[in-house]
Amino acid sequence: MKRTAVVYLLTASAVMARVEDKETIRQSYPYAAKLEVLNVNGSLRVSGYEGNTVQLVAYKTIDARDAAALDRARREVRLDVQPGSAVLRICVDGPWRDCSDPENSRGRSRHHDSNEYTVKFEFELQVPASMAASLKTVNGGVSMKGVKGDFSVHTVNGPVSLEDLMGSGDAHTVNGGVKLAFVQSPPGSIRAKTVNGAIDATFPRNLNARRSFKTFNGDVFTNFAATAMANEASKLEQRDGRTLIRSDRAFHIRVGGGGPEHSFETLNGTIQIMERQ
Repeated sequence: MKRTAVVYLLTASAVMARVEDKETIRQSYPYAAKLEVLNVNGSLRVSGYEGNTVQLVAYKTIDARDAAALDRARREVRLDVQPGSAVLRICVDGPWRDCSDPENSRGRSRHHDSNEYTVKFEFELQVPASMAASLKTVNGGVSMKGVKGDFSVHTVNGPVSLEDLMGSGDAHTVNGGVKLAFVQSPPGSIRAKTVNGAIDATFPRNLNARRSFKTFNGDVFTNFAATAMANEASKLEQRDGRTLIRSDRAFHIRVGGGGPEHSFETLNGTIQIMERQ
C-alpha cells in the first residue's frame, strides 16, 4: 500500500489546517460467481477479462479538518472485503453502513459531522468476464465493460455507462445519463432509469422485446422496426431515418416478435434506442 499525507493551510491566519491523506490499495481475490461493490463517495470502473481472479486497485482519499479528525476517519472508515465462491463483496464500512449486514444498516447509530472528514474510494476492478455484477455508489459515476453476466448498477450523482453486455439487469441514477450497449440480446428484462439525463441504448438487430418508455421533458427515438401495442395512444413518426415516438404518458411498443420487458424512464432527457452497428 502506498500512502501520502499533505497539510493545507486554509489562510495565513487559519487556526486549523485541513489534512489530506491518500492511500493506494492493491489486492487480488479468487473467482466468485458474482461481484458486489458497495461504495459511497467515488467512482466504480469495472472491466472483464479472460483471467480467473479479481484484481482490485482502490484509491482512498481522506479530507479532514485536522489531525484528530484524520485519525478518526482512519478508524471509522475502512475497506471490508468478504470473499466467497458465490459472492465477492467489497464494501466501504463506516458510520453509515455495517458491511456485515448492509441491507439493515439504515438505523446504524454511529454518526459524524460531515465537515469533520470525508472519505472517497475510487475503484478500478478487473474481473473474469463471466461474472455477474452488483455495483452501488452515491457520489460518483459507474462504468463497466466486457462483463457478460447479469448486472445491477445504482448511483445517485453520476453517469452510468455499461458496454459489451450480454446479461439482463437494471441501471439507475438520478443526476446523470445512462448508456447501455449489448453485444447480444439480453435473455431477461432490462430497466434503465434516471431523473436528470438522457438514456442511450444499443441492441443487436435481431432483438425481440416488449418496450416501455416514459419521459416528461424529452423525445423518444428508435431505428428498430416498432409496432405500437394494442390500446396504446402513441404516435410513430419517421424523422432522419429514425422513428420518433410521441405520447402524453408512459407507452409500450413491440420489437420483432415481442419478448422480455425493457423499461426506459427519465424525467428530463431524451431516450434513444438504436440497432448495434
